[in-house]
Amino acid sequence: MQTINLKQYYPFCTSDIFVEVSDEIVETFLLDKRAEATRERKMYRYKAQYSLDCDDGIEKAAIGWAQPSPEELLMKKEAEQEYRLTLTRLAEAINHLSETQARRIRARYFLGMKVIEIAAIEGVIPSCVSTSIRAGLKNIRKYFVPGIYSFDIVGFLDTTLLKTGREGYLFTVDGVYYKEFLEKPGHFLYNDVAKTEIILPKPKDNESTLEIRFQNGRWVRLVGYSLYKTGAQELLDALCEIAARYPDEDDEDEDEE
Repeated sequence: MQTINLKQYYPFCTSDIFVEVSDEIVETFLLDKRAEATRERKMYRYKAQYSLDCDDGIEKAAIGWAQPSPEELLMKKEAEQEYRLTLTRLAEAINHLSETQARRIRARYFLGMKVIEIAAIEGVIPSCVSTSIRAGLKNIRKYFVPGIYSFDIVGFLDTTLLKTGREGYLFTVDGVYYKEFLEKPGHFLYNDVAKTEIILPKPKDNESTLEIRFQNGRWVRLVGYSLYKTGAQELLDALCEIAARYPDEDDEDEDEE
C-alpha cells in the first residue's frame, strides 16, 4: 500500500487529499502520466498544437492517434467485400423474380413505401401486394440457400428435355450440386470423389448414367439424356484433379493440427 495525493492526478482537486491505495493503482497512475507525457512530446514534435476534437483528422493523424491497426483495416476490407457481394447476390436474386414481384419489393424495401401506398399506385388491393411481396421474398431466400456466388460457378448441365433448368448439374469451384427428376437435390465435393464412370445407354435409349464413387464407399448415379456426349465426365475428372492438386488451405491447417 502507498499514500498518494489526489491533487497531483486530478485537476479539480484544489487542495491536498491524501489517500492510501494499493501498489497496482499507483502503477496505473504512473502509466497514465507516462502516456500523457508521450502525447505532449508527439504534439510538440509534429506541431499538432490544435484541438484534437475538431474531427478533421489532421491532428489525430499527425500524432498517430485513432489510426486503425492492420487487423482492423483487414476486417474493414473484408466487411466491405462481403457487403458488396451481398448486394450483388441480392440484385441477381431480384432479377430472377417476376417483374411485378421485383417492382413491389424494390418499392417496399428500397424506397420504404408502405403496402397500402404501393397498392394505391398500382390500383390493386393491399392483400394482393403483400402476397406478391411474400412470394418474392420466399424466392429470394431459395436463391440464397445454396450459398453460391455467380463467380463460383464453372458450368451448368441442363438435363431437362425442354431446357427449363429445373434439373441438372451445377459445377462450382469446390463441388457439384445436382437435381434429378422427382429426386431431392444433392451435393458432393471434388475432394471426396474416388472414381467416375459413364454407363452407356441401351439400344434405342438416349439415357446414359454417370456413376460417381466416393472415397468412403458411397456412390451416386446421375442420369441424363445423351449424358455421355456432353463431356460431363471429362469436366468432373478435370475439376477433381485440380481440387486434389490444390487443396484448400483450411484442410491443410486441419491436417497439421
